Amino acid sequence: MAFVNEYVSAEDIEAYGLAKSYLATYPGEKTLPDNYAPQWTIDRERNIILRQIRGSNPARDGDYWIEFSLQVDGKRYLIKVGIGKGSGSLSASPYIVAWSGIVDFQPSDTSDEERRAALSVLKEALTARGYDGARKQIDNTIVTFGF
Repeated sequence: MAFVNEYVSAEDIEAYGLAKSYLATYPGEKTLPDNYAPQWTIDRERNIILRQIRGSNPARDGDYWIEFSLQVDGKRYLIKVGIGKGSGSLSASPYIVAWSGIVDFQPSDTSDEERRAALSVLKEALTARGYDGARKQIDNTIVTFGF
């Protein structure tokens, strides 16, 4: 089986502890929002899950990045990936999604070998994620990496 993009079922929200993870990420929140509908890119056969956690505000933060949670066989990495110069129009064909580089990688004490393996899986998952996972896809999308 390969990676697939999907909305997470209520059963999987419970089974994978996504409510707890969400509330830990947003400590000001006491309960899940009514419109909480997480999505993920998942390879169930290899037990790999990619979820978008949050993104920067370029006006406030200066840089433009998205933070992902990558779980590989239960080990969780938090990886901020910089967004590069891709296509400017949704009607572009091919449409280019450009990831410029790694802004942050946690845990920071990950060995070089383990980090390389995690980044390889990340590239595979981001390629399958395409434009925006289960929420929206664009035909003829090419995903590029600067790392």
